[in-house]
Amino acid sequence: MAGTSVALAGSWVNPKDSAESRRSEEPEGRVVDRQELLDLEERKARQVVAIVDTAILRIMNEPMTRETALGLVAEVRSRVLELFPDKAETFDLIYLSRFQRTIDEHVRDEEEPSDPAGPESF
Repeated sequence: MAGTSVALAGSWVNPKDSAESRRSEEPEGRVVDRQELLDLEERKARQVVAIVDTAILRIMNEPMTRETALGLVAEVRSRVLELFPDKAETFDLIYLSRFQRTIDEHVRDEEEPSDPAGPESF
């Protein structure tokens, strides 16, 4: 992988850099390996995917009102922003249209009656 670079928080890191240059100091003074930071970022990104996918599946499979579904989306957005506080616009660009499409396809504006056939289906 000669010459391969990896993007990290707005800078480029060459994997051939010395171990010392791949270390950074956190505000508390603890030295952290950049690979550690990349691993943490990757874990957080996988958490976002799991949170979003779970919410999408709930909207698709659980009977809920549009209000409830929109509340779930707001909750998901809040949880994602806890993981990535500065990425609200990115979340909106990537996920809001997906949520909107899922809600439009799977959520009715009115609640379903408890017996879809109704009492007069005899």
